[in-house]
Amino acid sequence: MLEKTMFESDELVDEVRAVMRQRLQRLGAGAYACLSTAEGQLAVTTLDDQDKGARYSALSSALLGLCETFCKEAIGESSGEACFSSGKGHAVLMRIELNGQLFQLCVVSSTGNNMATVLRETRDMGSSVKRHIESGSTNTMPY
Repeated sequence: MLEKTMFESDELVDEVRAVMRQRLQRLGAGAYACLSTAEGQLAVTTLDDQDKGARYSALSSALLGLCETFCKEAIGESSGEACFSSGKGHAVLMRIELNGQLFQLCVVSSTGNNMATVLRETRDMGSSVKRHIESGSTNTMPY
């Protein structure tokens, strides 16, 4: 299982997935999230299809890297977030640091939410996941 390589135990993976799913409830049906290394290796996904989660993690890693480079060159400062919108939905990519290692969080939602809501929920999910992982908790508490 890919997820086990990133975290200490299957129990922690399940707990982080539960934290992510809890945050996703605010975005409604069809929303999903992937947490992966900065290099694009899947750590945790709320998708049932792990292969899709792994593919989305790799794609979002490359895309966030390009966005960071573009911002650094065009604006003069790297950005740790990227937002995308289409006629069918929104996606937010966000860089987060967990125990000194860079990870990225990708949250996707339908157009039933506005982009600002998806961005806010992604930031809040990132904070919740960070607190949970860095506390070393093995108890799924609501955040």
